[in-house]
Amino acid sequence: MTRLHIRTSICLLTLVAVSALSTQAALADNTTTAIREAETHYRQGNLGKAFTQIEEAATLIARRVAARYAKTFPAAPSGWTAKPVSASIDGKRRAGRGVILTRKYSENGGKGAMTAQLFVVGNPALASVIRGLKGAEARRTKRSIVPIDGAGDGFVKFDETRRTGNIFIFTGRAIYITIHARNIESRASLIRVLSAWNFAALKKMTSTN
Repeated sequence: MTRLHIRTSICLLTLVAVSALSTQAALADNTTTAIREAETHYRQGNLGKAFTQIEEAATLIARRVAARYAKTFPAAPSGWTAKPVSASIDGKRRAGRGVILTRKYSENGGKGAMTAQLFVVGNPALASVIRGLKGAEARRTKRSIVPIDGAGDGFVKFDETRRTGNIFIFTGRAIYITIHARNIESRASLIRVLSAWNFAALKKMTSTN
């Protein structure tokens, strides 16, 4: 990475951190510490160490972003229990610091199970490719198109014999949501959970982040 790239990354991370952290106390956390250390190493000519600190700051910011997205997940439907949202950060630079969040739902006293995942694709070019591939898959597998209020078209597939199915949707420029289910009564359960997502909050977050 060149000096120009490192310097640009430091400036961008500083701006992102300031917009992501709302209080003065929060500004003293590990994220801003990593950014400051990156700038110090850069000024001293230690580009390797500066780059390492940039990587650390980017990961910390991604974790903060993940925490915000986790709040948009639907609550458990009536008669179901939801586990806490878990998150993983894709540290590969080619993915642009992608974030994957997962929440599992289980039917109380039954065998029904659903896994909902939200993917924040950090690389816009990669997001465009995934969108195209998923659209082609939906057409090839003849999925049903279901309009989701405030989000666009969802693509659902349900096997009535096996009582399994899944639904997915792209919303915004880089948000991909999918829900997989087994031992459920109908595709309506999938549609109901997806429709309960807080898409208004997602739209606000993607327009400001």
